[in-house]
Amino acid sequence: MVDIKRTIILLAVALFALESSAQSTLGTFAQRQTKQLERRKEQINKQLQSAQEAFAKAPCDSLNMVIYELTQQVSAVEKALERIALEEQERIRKEQEEAARAAELAAQAEEAARAAELAAQQAEEAARLAELATQEAARADSIALASQGSVVVEQEGNANVASDEATTQGEVVVEEQTAPAVEETNTPLARFSTALGNFALMESEIGVLIEQYKEAHRKATDAQLAYSGATSLKSAQEQLNTYKEATATLKSLATDIALKSDQLFESKLETYISLAEEVGANHMREKYSNIIRSIDSKHVGKLKDRCSDVDVAMYPYRLRGTIELEIEVAELLGCEGAAPLKQTLENFNPNYALFAKVRTPAYSEANYAAAKIDKKKAYVPISSLPKIEIPAEGEVFSIQVAAYSKLPNSTSVFHNATPLYRETRSDGLTYIYVGLYPTAKSATDDITKLKNAGFKKPTLVSWRNGVRRDDSAAKGNNANTVTYYRIEINGVDSALNPSVLQAIRQTAPGKEISKFNAADGTLVYSVGNFNKESEARALASAITSADASLSVTVVEFERKK
Repeated sequence: MVDIKRTIILLAVALFALESSAQSTLGTFAQRQTKQLERRKEQINKQLQSAQEAFAKAPCDSLNMVIYELTQQVSAVEKALERIALEEQERIRKEQEEAARAAELAAQAEEAARAAELAAQQAEEAARLAELATQEAARADSIALASQGSVVVEQEGNANVASDEATTQGEVVVEEQTAPAVEETNTPLARFSTALGNFALMESEIGVLIEQYKEAHRKATDAQLAYSGATSLKSAQEQLNTYKEATATLKSLATDIALKSDQLFESKLETYISLAEEVGANHMREKYSNIIRSIDSKHVGKLKDRCSDVDVAMYPYRLRGTIELEIEVAELLGCEGAAPLKQTLENFNPNYALFAKVRTPAYSEANYAAAKIDKKKAYVPISSLPKIEIPAEGEVFSIQVAAYSKLPNSTSVFHNATPLYRETRSDGLTYIYVGLYPTAKSATDDITKLKNAGFKKPTLVSWRNGVRRDDSAAKGNNANTVTYYRIEINGVDSALNPSVLQAIRQTAPGKEISKFNAADGTLVYSVGNFNKESEARALASAITSADASLSVTVVEFERKK
């Protein structure tokens, strides 16, 4: 009886073995993910503390921006930890409910076992009483029948032995019949349920990466817009650096998403199709391989020109295809999970990872510090003028209005023009400049304004990669070299669009168009060579007008004659 009772309880508990295993796997994953996020939060907090201490000693905009970004990162990590905690609470709640259900069934099974045991005891007692009655009747019979009665008793004894053996065999049979129930975790349905849980974890991990991609995309977009509205060289450079950092993060996250999604979909297809083939659905492999290929051929071309990364944008479309596979396999195996999967498919939005392309900041968009004429006269010592700050990369322009070997006392001689900058160069002279500009055209427009204010000869000057252009020309302008110009176009995914090609052909007919990969791996198109800088800049302007999302640069270089 003890063995029968144990077997019934095992049958009840075995029904929940698979689900408990899946819940345990979820808990382990959540703990691991929480530890990783807590370590990440600790690292960010250390960086934040260092930045705050540095800011307290020497406040500046760049440190303030770093503190803001680190604070945002801490907030994002805390939100992720909160989400994981809520999911873990929900998992534990479900696990407790399942444990309670298992305990209830086990109690019911135990009660049934007790009832069966009591019934068996009652039957055994009835058989014993019947045997006693038979013995009393035998003693009342004649001596002749006593011998026969003895034989009967002997036969009954043999029958009891046979009965005991049959009972023992019956218990063995029961155990043999119940043994497969303990092994139900190896059935196709059980393995399908396990696979659903494992793949849900992988999808959750990719979902976290997409949220991080979304945040980096927002930063890159905000930096590009802020750059367009920059009113100083310093703020423009800060926004440009933020843009570069954000786009680098986007590329890294896109690579991770592509790798993990490929792994997910390959595993899903192989696992689900193998399970389907076990139950005779041999057509599934060809069917869903064709479906996945058709999804790619239908959407990749359309999304490529609309999104910042096609692999990220395609992830939900490919995921939807595998959900259809999950539903069909669930129905083949008789799984009750087919209904919620169908509901998921009905509410599925495949565009949640579709992020627009981020425009490359164009120098022509920023208004660093345009020249102004202040109506109020003010006495400002020349020595208090800020030194002009030139970035180490890129090209900037200004308007030179004076050069002194001996400085005047104040800025009143500069007709109240602002903003003023000074620079002492290797020739010993101090040069005075008005304004800072991203393009030659924006600076040239203000030269007329300065002439009208009273300046005799305001002159356009420029710096490229930290070097003033006339310095560069003085070093390389000799009888053995010739200066040329070419156009470099950044921000092209694969091919120049027709409007840009038309602008090139109309503005610079016959000029060679080539392409190469820059040091960072990005694709760059090159047009020219040009003998005159004005011709190169005219083409740059035409290309920008045709496609404002492109970054167009005029590059000067020298060749030997």
